[in-house]
Amino acid sequence: MKIIDINKKQFLTLLLNPNPYAQGQMGIITLIGDKLYKIYYKDFSETYISKDKHKFDSEVSGKLALNKTKYYDYRNPTKQLEKFERLSKTKSDDLITGVLSYKGLFVGIEMNYYEGYISLSKIASEIEEEELNKYISISFDLANDLVMHNIIPQDIKEDNIIVNPKTKDVKLIDLDGYETIYGPENYIKEFPFHID
Repeated sequence: MKIIDINKKQFLTLLLNPNPYAQGQMGIITLIGDKLYKIYYKDFSETYISKDKHKFDSEVSGKLALNKTKYYDYRNPTKQLEKFERLSKTKSDDLITGVLSYKGLFVGIEMNYYEGYISLSKIASEIEEEELNKYISISFDLANDLVMHNIIPQDIKEDNIIVNPKTKDVKLIDLDGYETIYGPENYIKEFPFHID
């Protein structure tokens, strides 16, 4: 995983993409080659909504000023990289591959694109109950693995579970959002008692 510095042109191309690969509550996702790039458009909503590139510089200035306050860790790409690198110790280690940085601000992420995968919500009604139960069981195992590393995904739903119908592989996605809590790294391991 790495910090990827992007320039203004690259940032605006990703932010104002008229045909994104996907768009969620927090970000706009663009597919380039075998990578997905997610820009958190809520942080640049005036530019995103108006499509006026002239508003971008003032929004960035505001974020840079905020960068000097107590919220610095939230916008610090190095801190975000350290957080997401914790995924490398889990079964979800190949999801996020980089943190996007613009002028020292954390603005998005780079992710692997899983060709041939489809969201569970799109195929759930088309598959047998046994196959659906297998996907759900694997999803539970992946979520449990994250919890054992004190990464708490709170937005697990059919849209955030992708499956490969040919290989039967399952991935949890959207682990970068506000709904995922990255707690202290050793919290579970240092829990003061055992449950038998």
